[in-house]
Amino acid sequence: MNPFLKDLVGAGTRTTLAVYLVDLLPEEYRELGKAAVVLVVGVWSFYQKYVGRQKLLTAAASSVSMSEAEIIETIANGRAVRVTTPAETVPLIRPSR
Repeated sequence: MNPFLKDLVGAGTRTTLAVYLVDLLPEEYRELGKAAVVLVVGVWSFYQKYVGRQKLLTAAASSVSMSEAEIIETIANGRAVRVTTPAETVPLIRPSR
């Protein structure tokens, strides 16, 4: 499945499930349930932004064209570019350990 479409379907499913589950809570716990959903969504969003930036900078630092699978493998091997690399700096892939 196309990664973008997969993310879109996943987001819709998670949202629908979260709304449904919060509605199942007893009235006195609904506000707490809503706060928990907001917290989880915030953490998930931060994680997705982090991973996306890591992939973008690792791809930009590569001297050759790479598939997304190759970028993920490069990151898994500990050679990811730091996500805190400033926009005006050319990213560099870390040497192998």
